Amino acid sequence: MVLDGHMFFAHEISPVLALAHAITINNYSETDDTAWLSANVAIAGTKVRINKMVDDEEYSEPTLIRKGDALWSEIDSVLAPVASDPQVFSAVSRLPRDIAPLAAGASWLRPAAAVGVLAAIAGLGYWWARKA
Repeated sequence: MVLDGHMFFAHEISPVLALAHAITINNYSETDDTAWLSANVAIAGTKVRINKMVDDEEYSEPTLIRKGDALWSEIDSVLAPVASDPQVFSAVSRLPRDIAPLAAGASWLRPAAAVGVLAAIAGLGYWWARKA
């Protein structure tokens, strides 16, 4: 995950998407690999949606994009092809961190916590059934 543990407003992620857009088109120009063109189109589509949100934020309350939102997942997936680029890594690291414990943790932390809670409930149910 590229954005793991980060939250942001549309105006904060827009420059990151612009950078990723430039990197993918440059990589396509250098290699003629259609995968880079496909990544560029995906980033451009997401960037158009984000730019509309930036325009809307000027007139209304900004919307926080957090882990678990569909838009957050979309942005994370379109940034995946350029995740290893140092410029993108640096731009993402400058985004604010989410302070919620499960959101800021590793991507496996939420499912592990859910499994742990279910195991505790099952264990308690088993103990209660055996006690009677």
